[in-house]
Amino acid sequence: MATQVSYPGIYIQEFTPGAPIQGVGTSTPAFIGTATSGPANQPTFLTSWDEFQKVFGGFIAEPANLDATKRSWLAPAVYGFFLNGGTGCYIVRAVKLGAGTSLFASWNLSDAVPQPELVATSIAEGNVGNSISVSVQPSSRLSDMLGAPGATLTATAPLNTTDITIPVDLSAVPAAFVLSQALPAGALIQVGGKEFVTVASTSVNTATKTGTIVLTTGLLNAYSPAPKIASIEWELDVKAATSEKWVQLSMNPLHPGYWKTAVKSQLIALSLPQTAPASTPNPTPVSTASATTGTDDDRLADLNDIDSNPTAYLDLLKPLQDVEIVAIPGDTNVNAQQALIAHCENLFNRFAVLDATPDSSVGFANLQAQYGQVRTTNGFAAIYFPWIQVVNPLTASTEYWPPSGHVIGIYAQTDQRVGVYKAPANVPIAGALGVQSLLSDNDQGPLNLLGINILRVFPEQSQPLVFGARTTSTDASWQYVNIRRLFIFLEQSIVRGIRWALFGVNNQNLWGSLKRTITEFLNRVKSDGGIIDFYVRIDAALNPPAVQALGQLYIEVGIQPAYPAEFIILRIGIWQGGSSVTEG
Repeated sequence: MATQVSYPGIYIQEFTPGAPIQGVGTSTPAFIGTATSGPANQPTFLTSWDEFQKVFGGFIAEPANLDATKRSWLAPAVYGFFLNGGTGCYIVRAVKLGAGTSLFASWNLSDAVPQPELVATSIAEGNVGNSISVSVQPSSRLSDMLGAPGATLTATAPLNTTDITIPVDLSAVPAAFVLSQALPAGALIQVGGKEFVTVASTSVNTATKTGTIVLTTGLLNAYSPAPKIASIEWELDVKAATSEKWVQLSMNPLHPGYWKTAVKSQLIALSLPQTAPASTPNPTPVSTASATTGTDDDRLADLNDIDSNPTAYLDLLKPLQDVEIVAIPGDTNVNAQQALIAHCENLFNRFAVLDATPDSSVGFANLQAQYGQVRTTNGFAAIYFPWIQVVNPLTASTEYWPPSGHVIGIYAQTDQRVGVYKAPANVPIAGALGVQSLLSDNDQGPLNLLGINILRVFPEQSQPLVFGARTTSTDASWQYVNIRRLFIFLEQSIVRGIRWALFGVNNQNLWGSLKRTITEFLNRVKSDGGIIDFYVRIDAALNPPAVQALGQLYIEVGIQPAYPAEFIILRIGIWQGGSSVTEG
């Protein structure tokens, strides 16, 4: 609002600049594959290899001669990622489930309607869970404390519909009886065999041996003569090779027997149903019904499903804005790799790392054929060859693994050590002893120019190096990994950082504020060495009245990136003192 100027003097006007742009993350990957356990078909974030082992089961013992396309490469990739500097990643455990099938056996603990009040799910996957039996029976804390099944208290006077307290006679109950323990806050009681109400608190008069039960709500019915009061709890029996039992359970969090804190089972997990039950007179499980049976996971079928239906698993990653890299480790199927690239190109905010086929054949014919199927214009993917030689920590045997997980760890390491603008190359691969195919300079030359990144072992070094930094782009503007990832970083940072301007007044004040905000951010990136130069343009030529009338605001940003020194040409010759002779 403009300040009204009326008297001579100095007027103060404060303004709030646009919030500074924070750079988005660049090195959080998502890996898709198969595992022995863990959440199925949902992204799960992990921060260590130990956590992966705990949640997804770690390495899988598989025959040494098993075909590479039939192996589960998820664990080796995650292991290599953390070994090479990765700090956090998403895991999608792919499981092919038919309609109405589940990895876990489950049981509905239903009320009298009946509708599920709770769901019990086996902790063990597959057919093992089907051997468990789950049942519920009525239980009563009050009866147990009175020492007789079905024992009740009796109110001392008739009750009307507005009563929220119930006076009771305690003269006939055992001396050790404590009202607050028998009917604690949160306890469900049945009054007169008709209605269910919840206890708010209790009190006792030791002189008169009488007590009072305070209710959370008034009674729906009037009672004359004085009604009987019974407490309503339930017990849970779980049986398999071992048996477990809990009594005096309640659905109320205030009750000491609240199911969520009281039940500690080694066989099942309890949870609320996905659809909350409607209000019922007695919100307590009274019956048990089998909901689903457990189905054993078929990992080969899972792998085949990733190849035939990769989009179903990739779509699970769409809502995650902090995923910057995606991979399906060890999967060289053309359908899966093309879907991986399309996922990145459509979202425009992440990068795909691909594994090359494990066998090179004579003249690398298979490799070149594979590369021809993953080439695109925009450079949202990179492919790495050959596979790396490692020692499997589970079997202590030497194997060849796909390199994608290790390479993505190097992406993360380089981003953290220098920045996303640095090419993730000329870096040793931790955990790698060698490579499946030793390539010479002459071998690498044509493959590098195509856009295939080679892992090399040089005579003076023991560990393989990532010795390429090219994308699969057919456009020279996007041929380098760090250039494409730099632009993803800049674009996403600016998009999120100027969201405050949406629905603002589309005039020169807004334009100026946006230009200052974007310029300040790019100056920070420039000072870090991420870019050489830039410009930001927001003016009337870009935004004439006709454009503004459509609710649109155009911003033009030009970036001069720093390209990697992929080729260093050393010119050296004999110098005679007055003139020079050089050789190129």
